Amino acid sequence: MTNQTAINSLIDITKSWGGTLDLVTLHEYNATVFESQYKKNKGWSTPPDDFHALHWENKRIITVADKAMCGFLIHEMGHLFLNMIDPFRSNEDEWEWLGWEIALAKLVGCYKLWSEHNGSYFMPRDPERPGENLVSWGRANAKTKSVAAYNRLRHAKDIGILDASYQPIPKR
Repeated sequence: MTNQTAINSLIDITKSWGGTLDLVTLHEYNATVFESQYKKNKGWSTPPDDFHALHWENKRIITVADKAMCGFLIHEMGHLFLNMIDPFRSNEDEWEWLGWEIALAKLVGCYKLWSEHNGSYFMPRDPERPGENLVSWGRANAKTKSVAAYNRLRHAKDIGILDASYQPIPKR
């Protein structure tokens, strides 16, 4: 599946969960982000890549259309639909919902792209010792990724963010 096809599916899913994911021009993006910074944030948060932003309270993600990456958008959807308080005012552990991200990537057919886009995501080499001996997703070998994916999918199901058939469930 192509990145754009996956993004179109993510737009539909976001809408079905009560949110919006909008593709905008660079000018529209810069105007929104600049306005939010000028007005002392007004709810918008921008990750380091500077091509997408989220408004947690309004359940809205904007992304520059020609820079959009399904893997980054899936991660931001995790913040939007799984964090019970504004993610930039909390320190919820994203490792808790990695399985949800994997399931959503598989659902829209972009797991390989998600994996590439999130290569800098850090995880433990040994799932029994979280927080120790970390490796980036992009540098982990196939076996380490496979074990981590299996464990995170099971964990996500156990904590109720995947249903019995491993489909992602929004919490808010």
